[in-house]
Amino acid sequence: MSEIVLPILLVLLIIYAFFKKAKPFASFATGAGKAFDLALSIFPFLVAIFIMIKLCEVSGLLQVVANFIAPFLQLLGIDKELAMIVVLRPFSANGCLALLSDLYAKFGVDSYIARAASVIICSSDTLMYLTALYLSKCKVKRLLWTLPLGFIVSLFSGVISCLICRVL
Repeated sequence: MSEIVLPILLVLLIIYAFFKKAKPFASFATGAGKAFDLALSIFPFLVAIFIMIKLCEVSGLLQVVANFIAPFLQLLGIDKELAMIVVLRPFSANGCLALLSDLYAKFGVDSYIARAASVIICSSDTLMYLTALYLSKCKVKRLLWTLPLGFIVSLFSGVISCLICRVL
C-alpha cells in the first residue's frame, strides 16, 4: 500500500496543476533553482558548525562536560554511561550512533542503558546543525536565548527519555 502513495500524490499534483493552468515542470525547475541558491548560501555556516563540532570532539571538551554532568544525572537515576550521549546529541548524530553501537555491544540491545540511549537519540535532534541551518537563512540577529534554551530542552528530553525507559 505505501509504495503507491507517492505515485498517486504525483498524479494528483499534475491533475491539480492542469486545472490551475500551471506549468508543473517550470515550477519544479524554478523551485530547484531556489534550492540550489539556498544550499550555496548556507554552506559556509554548515562548514563552520561542522568544524566547531569536530574540534569539541577531538579536544575532549564534550567528554569533560559529560564527566561534569554525570553526577547530576546520577541523582536523577540516569547511569553515567548515558551522560556522553546526552551531551553529544545536540552536536553530532553520527557520533551518537557510534556511541550507541558501542553501548549495544557492551550492554546488549535489550538492556536499560541501550533502550534509554536509543530513546535519547530519537527524542532530540542535532541542535547546532539546525540552528546553523535555519538561523543563517533567516538572518536572525538576536540569539541570546536560542542556544541556551535549546541545550536545556535537549538535556530535559534526555532526562525524560531515561525516566520513561526506567518506568517501562
